[in-house]
Amino acid sequence: MSYPRILIAAPVRQHPAILKEFLDSIRRLDINGLQISCAFIDDNDNADSSRMLQSFAFGEESVVTPAPQRPTVAYIRNDITHHWREDLIWRVAAFKDFLIECALESGFDYLFLVDSDLVLNPFTLQHLVACDKEIISEVFWTSWQPGQILMPQVWTQGQYELAWRRRDEKISPDESDRRILAFIRGLHQPSLTRVGGLGACTLIKRTALEKGVRFAEIDNLTYWGEDRHFCVRARALGVELWADSTYAPLHLYRQSLLDRVPRYVNWSSVDHWRHPSITLSMVVRNESGRYLEKALMRHREFIDRAVIIDDASEDDTVDIVTRCLHGIQTKIVRLPNSHFHNEVALRKIQWKETVETCPDWILNLDADEILEDGCGAAIRDWAHQTQYRYIGFSLFDMWDDYHYRDDALWNAHRRLWGFMFRYSPLLNYEWKESAQHCGRFPRSVEFFEMGCSNIRIQHMGWARRADRERKYRRYLELDPQGRHGSMAQYASILDESPHLVRWTESRLAAQEVL
Repeated sequence: MSYPRILIAAPVRQHPAILKEFLDSIRRLDINGLQISCAFIDDNDNADSSRMLQSFAFGEESVVTPAPQRPTVAYIRNDITHHWREDLIWRVAAFKDFLIECALESGFDYLFLVDSDLVLNPFTLQHLVACDKEIISEVFWTSWQPGQILMPQVWTQGQYELAWRRRDEKISPDESDRRILAFIRGLHQPSLTRVGGLGACTLIKRTALEKGVRFAEIDNLTYWGEDRHFCVRARALGVELWADSTYAPLHLYRQSLLDRVPRYVNWSSVDHWRHPSITLSMVVRNESGRYLEKALMRHREFIDRAVIIDDASEDDTVDIVTRCLHGIQTKIVRLPNSHFHNEVALRKIQWKETVETCPDWILNLDADEILEDGCGAAIRDWAHQTQYRYIGFSLFDMWDDYHYRDDALWNAHRRLWGFMFRYSPLLNYEWKESAQHCGRFPRSVEFFEMGCSNIRIQHMGWARRADRERKYRRYLELDPQGRHGSMAQYASILDESPHLVRWTESRLAAQEVL
């Protein structure tokens, strides 16, 4: 039986620590049923990097070719950005075209051109071959400048446009933003997307190589960067360009990102899209005699593990957690001092401790929030779908055990709130810096389109009059000017005759959700 022959290739001028992670990720690639060879052009100015390349062995054979001459201009990169000069760009283009000729002359079926600052998912190569496209790149994400949002290395048209439009089409700024958001959101989901430009992690089929795709400069084209010239030439030759966003690599654009590698390797070491787990993440404090036991006994039916942050409880809260989650992998973090009055600090601790467990789905619930009975199958269905990574539930503020409040100021149940998120170590996570009402997830997750579930949550935190009075006093103490919330809502907490509606169980079936 004949297996596809693939040449993994790259020009390499890289810092040793980053190069090590790149080469290690190639060694971890699943190459079952593939014949792999490697070819690298050693353009390093660091002897350790050159030695690392020379000693690398993987697949059928590994060939390292020294660069013909040293560049006349230094390639400057730092923790801010990379500085490319024109002569460096076309030097790299010549290297890539040399690798194309190597693949053609040696009879390879595919050329996989990959930048040496990427850490690859083990399933990347198998998946790209299975996509069966002439040219396809695996999408990865980069903050090109510190503090900027993550952007993809693929685009729709032009130099780096992210909104499709016809040549003669005039669109408003709002419509442009809508299209850009739709394009980027689509790339954040496992999908196959036709694009106008790509690079850096690209599988090229032999048929495209034979048609004449190259990186050489098109001298009447003013686009910056050899990848633009490659893409324009490919489209002129009738070759379509595709982007896959199933197994995104980690882009080590800065050395400061190296600390993400262990988490990424752990996260990508199993096929978490096919076998997703659910991690319950919860903050607890002095929950004895309240709702924690009922909540945990309900939720243990469909969770795989749990991370519990105990905010310096003074009762047997931790014992309740231990008893109720017996048999489930549970990480309990006991804080010596309470962060109760600084919610964002507490949520950051919760997030840090949770993501250190390398979760798939994070189900973030408070100790007084109870998912309705019978929703386990629906939760599991949402965990197995791949269209959405941020899932919304309805939250009902219960005013006693059988009624929820419903009026102009208390109507949270009329919209969806994000309670479940599929974690990725590839993203940057930033918080709303607010001592109160900062949100249970980093605000970054709100960028993703929310999946709309029929799952309901009973919020029992208002169900007892004593609790309402305590919360009323707390809000007036911590937020006397209403900067983090609504003064009108605070005042309404002690209403004597609120409008209440009877709670009825819906008994969700899984097929009702998706």
